[in-house]
Amino acid sequence: PAPLGRARIARMAEQIAAALRRPFIWNGLHLDMAWSIGVAPVARPSPRPIAALFEEADAALYAAKAGGGSAIAFHGEDNAAPGLRRAV
Repeated sequence: PAPLGRARIARMAEQIAAALRRPFIWNGLHLDMAWSIGVAPVARPSPRPIAALFEEADAALYAAKAGGGSAIAFHGEDNAAPGLRRAV
């Protein structure tokens, strides 16, 4: 299979974020969820160990959270620029 490009990964992350933005009902309560998504793109096959990929995704997740949450951040990008997409 062809590798996923950054634009496609961003669209997939935005679809997940759209689902998380919707309020849900639990025990009769209407709840909103705070969320953050960290992405560590990787070419296949990757010479990097899986543990390194998880560390990169975790670093991106914390970059999204540091920006106030409800955001998507890509590892290895300036997350103050287009790599960070904030929920509206």
